[in-house]
Parts: sequence; structure tokens; C-alpha cells
Amino acid sequence: MKTDERRGWRVGHEGRDQMYYEELHHGTWERIDVDGEMLMGRAHHVIYFATPARWLEYPSWARDRRDEIIARITSEFREPDYEYSGLTAAAGAAFTQRLSVVLSVLLIVTYGLGMLFSLKTHREFFANTESGEAGEAPWPIGLALATLAGVTVLVALVSEIFVESVQEAAEAFGITPVFVGFIVVALVSGAAEMSSAFSGARKNRLDLSVGIALGSASQIALFIAPMLVLLSYLLGPAPMDLQFWPSAVVMILIATMTVSLITNSGRSAWFIGVFVLMVYLIFAMTLYLLPPRSL
Repeated sequence: MKTDERRGWRVGHEGRDQMYYEELHHGTWERIDVDGEMLMGRAHHVIYFATPARWLEYPSWARDRRDEIIARITSEFREPDYEYSGLTAAAGAAFTQRLSVVLSVLLIVTYGLGMLFSLKTHREFFANTESGEAGEAPWPIGLALATLAGVTVLVALVSEIFVESVQEAAEAFGITPVFVGFIVVALVSGAAEMSSAFSGARKNRLDLSVGIALGSASQIALFIAPMLVLLSYLLGPAPMDLQFWPSAVVMILIATMTVSLITNSGRSAWFIGVFVLMVYLIFAMTLYLLPPRSL
């Protein structure tokens, strides 16, 4: 007991299967329970360590010290008398999170360099001699910025109301969350961009229409998603990562190939629009009909 008090922590068994880890804080032993199981016919236990996500439910003194506490437990409950479950998954999750952070930084840097390329160093590649309507005067910079700020605030408020409403509607109609995220929210949140793209297409300015559509997708992939990963370490209950389920990766790959094949020709026709819409409808029907556990 004196050794435990001197080092400030201890482990032990409670009953046949349950184990625990305790630390001495201000003269009081604080405990977290560790799930285990005694294997029939053998003289050892299996220790089931909590996943990183579940570990966040532990008390604050243990929440950010998962690896340290696990190392202490395994130093006392040693092999071959004890087996461990959850260490491989934890190592894989930690690797995924570290890789996601590195990739997020690289993606944001790529987005920034792309903005520098298109707006500063090679802006002539993206110049358009028909950038405005005939006789249309440009807005003063102050008025333009004020309008942009006001519209941004209004969109944020409307988006908050919309998200709450669509969640309740999805539960009422039995719509899967992935369909809501990929289809419903994407359509509504992109309504302003789509109206601008449609306006450009009606005026036979295909470069503007395609640029708006692809620019929005590039912004989400290269800036918004990576920034959310980084901000999750400061604001979220648990860190996010860039690991997507296989079906999402396949759909993104098909969408990218479709866009590449269509835009590389530099020409368009009504049947190409039908073809793109069919691809989109196939994705939508798949997400609507496929159960979440199959994704």
C-alpha cells in the first residue's frame, strides 16, 4: 500500500471479471473501471480497453492520458496471464487522426496557393472579357463588403433553423442521415451558388457556370473539411478525421471522373446535362434506399 501511495496509482481486480485503475488525487483515490473477462478453461483474463471515443467519457483527470494509463495497466497485468483487446484499434485510430491533421494542413496550403495562383500570379488565365453586363457599374468596395457580411449573417441564421428542421423531418419520414447530408443539405445550402451557375449558363457563359460549380466543390474539399478537422481539436467533443466509408470514396471517385470527362472537351450539349443528372440521381437513390449499416 505504501508503494502505491508513493507512486500515486494502483490497479486491481473487483470480482471475477471487473478490473480497475486508481490514482491518488489530493489524498483521495479516484477510480476508473476497466472491463475484462476470465476465459473458461484458462487461467488468464482478457482486458477490454475502451476506444478513444469512449475514453472521452472518463473523468477529466484520465480523459487525455489514455496511452499512459493503458501502459500502466499492462505493466501490472502482464502477458501471458493477461490478453489485451482494443490496443490495435486504438493504434489505428491514433494513426488516422495524426494523418488527418497532416493532410488537413497540406490541403489548406494547397487551397491557399491555388487562390494565390488564380487571383494574383496568373490571374490572366482566368480573366473574362465578358465579366459584366453592358452598362453595369461596379459596386463600391465598402457597399460590396457590407452586403456580403449582412448576407453571411442571414445565411448562418437560416442554416441553423434549417438544420434543426431537417433533422426532425428526417426522423419523421425515416430518411437516413447520410441522404440528408449528401443530398438535402447540399441542395439547399448550394441554392445561391446554383442560381448563379444557372444564370451564367443561360447567358452562354459556360466557363463561369462550371467555375462556380467546381469552385464550390474545391473549396469544401480543400478548405472547409480540413479546417473542420483542425477546429474539432479546439471546439468539438472529439477530434474529427478524414476517414470516409468506402461507398463515399467510390462516389467521390465516380463524380470526379465524370466532371473530368465533361469539362476536358470544352463543349456541352443538352444530353451531357442529362447524363450528369442521371449520375446524380443514381447516387441519390442509392443513399436513400441503402440502409446506413451497408454504407
